Amino acid sequence: MRAGRRQGRRITIGALLLLGLAALGLLIFFLDDLKYALRDDYHVLALFPEAPRLRAGAEVWLAGHAVGRVVEVNMLPPAGDTTARVLAVLELPTEIRAQIRRDSRVRLTAPRLIAEPVVDVIPGSPSAPLLPPGDTLHAARKIVLAEVVASGRRAGAALDTMLASARELGHRIEERAPALRRTGAALAGVQAEFAALSVSLERGGGIAALRDSTWKASLARAGERLEELEAALQDAQERFDGDSASLRAAFAGLQRRVARLQQQVVRLQTALRAPVGLVGRMAADSAFQKALNGARAQLDSLVLETKQNPRRFFF
Repeated sequence: MRAGRRQGRRITIGALLLLGLAALGLLIFFLDDLKYALRDDYHVLALFPEAPRLRAGAEVWLAGHAVGRVVEVNMLPPAGDTTARVLAVLELPTEIRAQIRRDSRVRLTAPRLIAEPVVDVIPGSPSAPLLPPGDTLHAARKIVLAEVVASGRRAGAALDTMLASARELGHRIEERAPALRRTGAALAGVQAEFAALSVSLERGGGIAALRDSTWKASLARAGERLEELEAALQDAQERFDGDSASLRAAFAGLQRRVARLQQQVVRLQTALRAPVGLVGRMAADSAFQKALNGARAQLDSLVLETKQNPRRFFF
């Protein structure tokens, strides 16, 4: 009788031990699930263009440290945004929510070369707003070596083209520098002739010929063309505002000469409109008429050339 009781007690103890071991095994097996079930979590979505071998249960890292897991992995139907094809639901603890921002990104990585992939969340910047539960994180753009090399080659080709264009522009400016000097010299000659005419006018010589309507119209036309030349010079100076100091100085000198010529033309026109007092004794002054003819011809030729192609001297 006692032997039977001892036998039954041993069987009971063995069964309890087996049940305990089985319970311990189940606890170990479901430890992660129990840990996540007892933790305060929230879910966010992650979009990937591709996610090879990513499965539910994969780890989620934050800056390289395991913090959560992948709950679901689903394929998205075709849509307008063809870059997002895989949707993963991430389960994250609420204590790390401050690290997940609007500008956070996700990427696929692996702890070892042949290990299963994990989702690595890149923390966002402190200035960005927090990502609400259920919102979406987008995958960081994958850097492809071939694309980087191709972009570098394109940038190099563009730089070579830009340098070649800059050298060509420099050569063209150097080629046009003599033309700029010739233009300045021509304007200086016209200015000198008009200055001589102004002096003669102030002394009372040769005004009678200028009172003719033809000369008045010619003088008015010269003033208009000087304005056109000034506008062309202003346009060219704006286009070459960032160039060398010598080129800017050339433009400024030309504009000063044109401005002085305009002032002298205005003085002549004012004198023509003055009352006739000195006209009688100045009528025979042919030198004044000849000087005015030469100045008008030189100015007409120069301004006509500039009017036909205002940028000729600068390109």
